[in-house]
Amino acid sequence: MDLAAAARGAARAVGTVTVVSTEPERDPWLLRAADADREQYVALLQSAFLEGRLSRDEYDERMDLAYRASTYADLAPLLSDLPIPPGDIPGPPVSLPVAAGPGGSAGSSAADHWRVVPRGVKVDSSPLVAIFGDVVRDGRWAVPSSLVSVASFGSVKLDLTHAMLESPVIEVKAVTVFGRIEITVPGDMRVEVTGSGLFGGFALRDHRSSAQRELPPPLRAPLIRVTGTALFSGVTVTVVADEPPPGSRSERVLPPPPVRKPIAARDPEQARDDDTR
Repeated sequence: MDLAAAARGAARAVGTVTVVSTEPERDPWLLRAADADREQYVALLQSAFLEGRLSRDEYDERMDLAYRASTYADLAPLLSDLPIPPGDIPGPPVSLPVAAGPGGSAGSSAADHWRVVPRGVKVDSSPLVAIFGDVVRDGRWAVPSSLVSVASFGSVKLDLTHAMLESPVIEVKAVTVFGRIEITVPGDMRVEVTGSGLFGGFALRDHRSSAQRELPPPLRAPLIRVTGTALFSGVTVTVVADEPPPGSRSERVLPPPPVRKPIAARDPEQARDDDTR
């Protein structure tokens, strides 16, 4: 069989030939870490110390390594033996592909960086179901590209303020019957809300200031698309002002390092009195 002829025939039948690059993808964990990244690891180490998981020597050693770390790969081992949820471990920024715009084009930019799921962590795409109960997702949790939320005589609350996105386009299908679904989206993301309701409906609320509302999100910002059905209930999507990620997982203050008090000079007269006693 003439393989070359077969390949040419397949190319004519399909119309185009896709060339797959064999160049290995650069590991984002080898990227240089910023001061803000180091501070996030420092905050987690502080919490571990306050909980008694690290001795003072271990704490001091890891703090020194955190501040001297150059890459994300240098930072990751500092938390490897601590019981921290994978979604709470800061990961490296990467440039995500951008969804096709009105013109059908897509692209990426070096400035389009979003926090991604840490390496080796699988994104759970299971439906979130609340029946006579509540389901809450907040903090640095991993959001799958397609998410189904169901609430019946219960509520589902999704907070994307500090979430990590699997894709630049997140599809959220919300279905609620005599229930409630609430979704919080930061102001630097685009939002589309469509859905049908019977004795209920979908609502989009913007809690940002008037000045913030006048500033549209970046063109290449992630898109959160909410669809679904609401029967005798409601789905509320709230846009809030951008907030920096919390600097610490604990509001308690770290104990200050021990300070050796200087030895006060003895008064000669007092010294003679002490010696004669």
